[in-house]
Amino acid sequence: MGNNDWILIPAHNESASLRSVICEIRRQTHCQILVVNSCSTDDTATIAKQYADCVVSAGKIGYWNAIQCGYQYLLEHSRVERLVQLDADGQHEALHIPRLFFHLGYEPTPIWVWGSRYQSGSVSDGALSIGQHIFSRFASRYAAKPLYDVSSGFWAVNKSTIEAFVQYKPSNHTADVVLRLFAIKHGVRCVEIPMAMNPRLTGESMHAGMINRVRYLRSVALDAYGLHKQCSR
Repeated sequence: MGNNDWILIPAHNESASLRSVICEIRRQTHCQILVVNSCSTDDTATIAKQYADCVVSAGKIGYWNAIQCGYQYLLEHSRVERLVQLDADGQHEALHIPRLFFHLGYEPTPIWVWGSRYQSGSVSDGALSIGQHIFSRFASRYAAKPLYDVSSGFWAVNKSTIEAFVQYKPSNHTADVVLRLFAIKHGVRCVEIPMAMNPRLTGESMHAGMINRVRYLRSVALDAYGLHKQCSR
């Protein structure tokens, strides 16, 4: 892994787990680490400044807002060539980072590699799994190839893909299945590799509770419909 390889961690109120996540990344890789603080009200920003190489603050709360903030920062302030992204809650094992970089390679054309819970033995949320199963079938039809885990946030991208993803601006700011559809539409090669993932170490998912699950699935559906309309013009 070269000096232009980065690790990006979007974080909202993850002070309980962020330190251990960063320390484990340090044990597995020498990449530079960027934490994007997404409007946290706890000590997330303080811990990030102590342990990460760089910390920026997203102007608005939200997972995709934080990711795009990080992408834009790296494009403007670094020579980033490759990037692995993982969550701050301990679900993603840092030991898989070299695997993601290996599958990403060094080709200049857009490529996106993500870890997949499919056939990995990982347990996912039952209610969300039903919705994701429906969306994965829709995405697979769109991609003309099987896509099983369309919600994974553990991924690797190269600079060409980062430049494409900063143009993705969905109305509801979802970054799961609709981002996959956007990637396919813009010629990004999608690669999915089986990867076991953990339950959250601490905190609570933004999708916790049936009402939040329904709202999330509705937002994904609306963004998918919006992207479909754009592509049909």
